[in-house]
Amino acid sequence: INLAISFVLGSFIDWRAHLGGLVVGTAVAVLFAHGPNRRQAVYRVIGCAAIVVILAGAVSWRTTELSSLTGPRQTLKSAGGSVHGALGHYSGENEDGRTGIGVQSS
Repeated sequence: INLAISFVLGSFIDWRAHLGGLVVGTAVAVLFAHGPNRRQAVYRVIGCAAIVVILAGAVSWRTTELSSLTGPRQTLKSAGGSVHGALGHYSGENEDGRTGIGVQSS
């Protein structure tokens, strides 16, 4: 059902998120249902910890990969400072001198 929701018009949840939940949910279900009878709790804890480590590694890898596509990292200075990034320059003062965040093209 959840995977079908992804393909319904107007759904804002990506199909890959539902597919990922299906895969990880299946892995945890198999881990809990087919684990050894002896020391079940230890097996489940270690198995779930392994899944978390694998997911954290995948997120780290993908974040690094996407960061390389976006260019330089954005930096944020104090409230009166400025932000520089891929979208341009954001200053602590507007064009008319009032305090705020104004957008200036780069």
